[in-house]
Amino acid sequence: MSSNLPKEKVENGIHYILDEATQTYLADFGEIEEPNYGKYGMEREKFLKEHYGATYSRMIVENTLVPHLNEIDERAEKMVDEIVAAMAAQDGTDEELKIADPMTWVGLMNNYKATAEEVVRNELICV
Repeated sequence: MSSNLPKEKVENGIHYILDEATQTYLADFGEIEEPNYGKYGMEREKFLKEHYGATYSRMIVENTLVPHLNEIDERAEKMVDEIVAAMAAQDGTDEELKIADPMTWVGLMNNYKATAEEVVRNELICV
């Protein structure tokens, strides 16, 4: 079945490609980046979905959501690591304490991480 329809078209800023079999146009969003985000990316996605639904939907349509979540996750991981390291250095929590009193060391490191994650949520994820 031959058609006089153009193979491609653009409407409302969205690129469409003609599906020869069904003679319908399908949106072409280009290469789709694979999600590789973890905990912080998922938290950001949940926040966007619950508080900025229109932005969340627009990002899906524009194929910018996954790259955004991947970036947020990467930045959050780095930020948590930097904050934990700074807090441990400031308090003198080091390998010597880890060897001498492992339970105290674990408790302190868990507190540092919880504090760092709260900072990241307030400054990066929930904004």
